[in-house]
Amino acid sequence: MKKLAVLCITALGAALLVLGTAPSASAYPDLTCSVSVDRQVVDPGDRFTATGMASGVDAKNHSLPSSAFAWTFEWNGVVKHRTGAVASASFTAPQVRHSRTITLTAR
Repeated sequence: MKKLAVLCITALGAALLVLGTAPSASAYPDLTCSVSVDRQVVDPGDRFTATGMASGVDAKNHSLPSSAFAWTFEWNGVVKHRTGAVASASFTAPQVRHSRTITLTAR
């Protein structure tokens, strides 16, 4: 009888371990995003616009609302925060003496 009780407790523990450890990835939404820029090279004083587009579904496969997306665009020390599935930020190129590369970051 003791062996049967130990076997039942072991089986119950194994079932709880398997059923109670769903993959953590299922708790996070499935997202896609892209960022585009209307020009790659700018002269001093030129403006350019970066546009982010995002979409996604939650763990129940429901589309995420536009308000679920928060963007941060950063270029040349200027940070702009935006919200929405489609978000844009415009920047102005600084006056420089020599050509230089400035990386745009979007999150």
